[in-house]
Amino acid sequence: MQAEEKEEDLVGAIEVELASIETCLMDTAALFEALMLVDLMERLGIQRYFEHQIRRILRTSYMQWDDRYGLNDAKATVLAFRLLRHHGYPVSAGVLMALEDGEKSFYECFSVDSPTNISAMLNLYRCSRTGFPTESKIMGEAQEFARSQLLNVLSEGNPTLLQPNNLGIEVNFALELPRQGLLPRLKTISTVRQLWPGNESTRKYLQLAKLDFQKLQKLYQQELEEFESGRRLQVPLRRKQNGCILH
Repeated sequence: MQAEEKEEDLVGAIEVELASIETCLMDTAALFEALMLVDLMERLGIQRYFEHQIRRILRTSYMQWDDRYGLNDAKATVLAFRLLRHHGYPVSAGVLMALEDGEKSFYECFSVDSPTNISAMLNLYRCSRTGFPTESKIMGEAQEFARSQLLNVLSEGNPTLLQPNNLGIEVNFALELPRQGLLPRLKTISTVRQLWPGNESTRKYLQLAKLDFQKLQKLYQQELEEFESGRRLQVPLRRKQNGCILH
C-alpha cells in the first residue's frame, strides 16, 4: 500500500513539473528541457504514465520544426530529431547537413568541455544511430565524429567531466552496447543503475522507475507461481490420459 501511495505521489509531482514546463514550450530552452525529460522517461520505461504530456511536447516540437534547420539550437535539434523519428514524425537527416553548411560544423556546434556538452555529444551519437540506409553518409559522419570525441573524453578520464550524474558510466555503456540491442526492461534497469541516485531534477523519475520495476517483478513472479501451480495440477491428468498410473 505504501509503495502504491508513493508511486501516486511521484507521478503527481512529475505531472506538476511537466505542466509548468508546458506553459512555455515556445521558448527554445524550455522546449529542450522538456525533450530531455521525455528522453529520460522513455529510457527509464515510465513513459506510459505520461503519454498525454509526451504527445503534447512532441507535437509542439514538430510545430516548431524547420525541414531544413530543425530547431533554433543544435543540441535541441539532434535530441528532437531522434525522439520525433522514434515516434513516427517525418523528419529528415538533412538538418544535420545544415549544421555543416557555411561557417558551421559539428566541431563548432558540439564540444566535450563540460558535462552538459558531453551529454549533448552523446545525444548526437544516439541520433546518428537512427538513420535510414539512404542517410548513411551524413549519419555515418556524425557517428564517427561523436564516437571519437566521446572515446577521447573517456581515455582522458577527467573526473570533473565524467563523475557528475555518473556520466562516464553512461557514455561507456552507450558506446559498448547501444540501447537498440537491449530488451525494454534491460534498458530500464541499466539506465537506473547508471543514473542512480540521480540529482535534484532526476531523482523522482528514478524513484518512480525503481518502484515500477519492482511492481512488475512482483507481477511476473505471481504469474510464474500461478503457471507452475496450474502445471502441477495438470500433470496427473495428462499421465492418466496417456495410460500411465503412478502410485
